[in-house]
Amino acid sequence: MSQHSNGENVKPSKLSLPSFNGNIQDWLSFSEPFKASVHNNENLTGSMKLQYLKGLLTGDASRVIQSITLSDENYLTAWTLLEDRFSNKRDQVFAHLKRFITLPYRVTPRRLS
Repeated sequence: MSQHSNGENVKPSKLSLPSFNGNIQDWLSFSEPFKASVHNNENLTGSMKLQYLKGLLTGDASRVIQSITLSDENYLTAWTLLEDRFSNKRDQVFAHLKRFITLPYRVTPRRLS
């Protein structure tokens, strides 16, 4: 990675990060690698982080921050909006329970001995 003190002309290597479509069950699988590779990376400017973030979002997640313009100042606003919407532990538990409850019930015949 080339680096300048002001963050300009930084060319981060290609990152292989998961995308996120707004499914709350997938938030941690998305947010943890993103934070490790981008959010906590001091070599990236806010606008670069926001560009990475927008590039990885689809569907409902993308719509949450679609009106936010690309700037250093707007990155933390965008990240906070996503965290507020998708990191609620209670909502995550309910989503997992709903998924579990709606699994098809399958009866298998028992052998009689």
